[in-house]
Amino acid sequence: MKRIPLLLALLLALPLPLLANGGPTGKGRSLAHVVNLQQSGMSIGAPTFSGNSSTFVYHDGVTNVPSLSNVEAGSDPRTACNNGAAEWPAVSVVSFSDGGTTTTTTVANDGTNLITFANTAGNSSAVGGALAVTLTNYTTPSFTITDCDIVWSNAVTFSTLGTPTNYDIESIACHEFGHAFGLNHSGVCSATMFPFTGAGATHQRSLALDDVAGVNGVYQTIPNFWSTGVINGTITKSGTPLYGAHVVARSVADGVTYAAAMSKQDGTYSITGLPQGPYYVYAEPLDGPVGDTNITNGTYYPSGKDTSFQTTFLGGNATPTIVRVRETQVTASVDIAVTATAQTLNLRLIGDFPTGMGGFSASAGGYELAPGTTTFTVIGGPGVNTIADGAFSITGQGVSFTGASISSGTFGGGDGYKIFPTSVAADAEPGPRDIVVDIGSELTCYCGVIDVSPASSPMATTFAFGSSSTGTAGQPVLSSSGGAPTLPNSSFQLDVSNGVSGETCYFFAATKADYIDMGGGIVQWISIPNHDLFPSAGYNAPVVGGVASLASPIPNLPNLAGVHVYVQAALSDAGSMAGLSSTNCLVLVLYP
Repeated sequence: MKRIPLLLALLLALPLPLLANGGPTGKGRSLAHVVNLQQSGMSIGAPTFSGNSSTFVYHDGVTNVPSLSNVEAGSDPRTACNNGAAEWPAVSVVSFSDGGTTTTTTVANDGTNLITFANTAGNSSAVGGALAVTLTNYTTPSFTITDCDIVWSNAVTFSTLGTPTNYDIESIACHEFGHAFGLNHSGVCSATMFPFTGAGATHQRSLALDDVAGVNGVYQTIPNFWSTGVINGTITKSGTPLYGAHVVARSVADGVTYAAAMSKQDGTYSITGLPQGPYYVYAEPLDGPVGDTNITNGTYYPSGKDTSFQTTFLGGNATPTIVRVRETQVTASVDIAVTATAQTLNLRLIGDFPTGMGGFSASAGGYELAPGTTTFTVIGGPGVNTIADGAFSITGQGVSFTGASISSGTFGGGDGYKIFPTSVAADAEPGPRDIVVDIGSELTCYCGVIDVSPASSPMATTFAFGSSSTGTAGQPVLSSSGGAPTLPNSSFQLDVSNGVSGETCYFFAATKADYIDMGGGIVQWISIPNHDLFPSAGYNAPVVGGVASLASPIPNLPNLAGVHVYVQAALSDAGSMAGLSSTNCLVLVLYP
């Protein structure tokens, strides 16, 4: 691709922190998807509202925006805050009510849950250098919230109009209500609970998968929590527990980063809210953009997190071990011994650069990309400009760097950057993706930094994942030659190549992925005993000329739009060690 020279007017947009404040014992410093655990004596818990129900009031200035020096004229801060708060009840059992207005302007432990934009000495002292803070008081040992206030800075200008130079009220409100409902900060860069944002950024208005997993981990919502699985384990370095590792679960099926956690002082961690399926799990240091101080919380999550190790996948970076997660169950002992050498690779700046020409901006946090779009991605960090293009990739289905970097150089602070053309397929799976840099001797992940938004008009699609076992005729491959299946009254064409002529191919389908290592190189990517969508009778085909094909109708069932169907084939193969071989998994996403 032609190299396009950059103008000298490079803008490095330094993000401002979205923080929550703290205080003495009995005051919550609601800072992580890491649940905001507090400790009082022998009791440990996350402060929550009685009955999971909250009512907040606004200082009466929100009805007279021209009187607010920190809010752009024409904005509607009250509606924006209510919209941000409403994201959390939509996915959990928490509730929020707008209780009206009050003449009170300054935060105080007075039993009133206050949202205030007022410019007072008390508010300025509380907010410090952050954009907004959430102040929580609670009783012990019940950890019941008695007062929760959200106060906004008067050092910047907020807006609900999408003005690029101002800070978005709805996004910040959604973040602060995450603190109010029990969450600390997240190291997943596209999450609402990521601790930084930039002027004009709006992607934190909507919750990411990690946010949803976090709030349901606090409240254990039925069915949101109990229909998912959990990964538990311990992170160690040189044989001793490691405190403060960011531990991430990434789906093998679609490459989406689903949820993350932080290892505690005893090295243990727990990742909740994972849909059933196969996952890669890795531990990375909190060495930026999220650091030690961004997830610090009194005695339970003190400072002093260990960052002197390299990003390490379970089973090793070259061939990671796959972790099986099943709904309603805990997958335990997922223990990672990290590489005890300081990380040198570190991605900490990113920017969306649609034109590929002129100046660009970069900041720490992630951003959304819509399906069917192309853009240029600016990636920054120490020495990034010196790393070969082939070391960079994006995880998952439907989004990728589509050519060589168009430019590279250094920022004013000394960090290097590269700019890559980037494409998001029209049928790309939604969700957060990692950017990965792998130079062989070392690997780093920019966790969940690109969030693929749901398509405005979803479309049917197919994509494959997972390995196949070796058969007599080679690796059998499952594909769909008839195009993506659509609703209603449609069918899909399944084809298996590299089979043994004269033998039989058996097809299995389910609405949930799985991972069962049968040994001998044979893996079940769905749980065959629980295949739940198509009857097994007649769901097979002979292998002719090395190929087996089957046209299957889509069942006439309600609510199939958006359903993911996982299909795998097993072939009888007398010449193979196990007497059979198996294909990869094919995912069929159904839409009208």
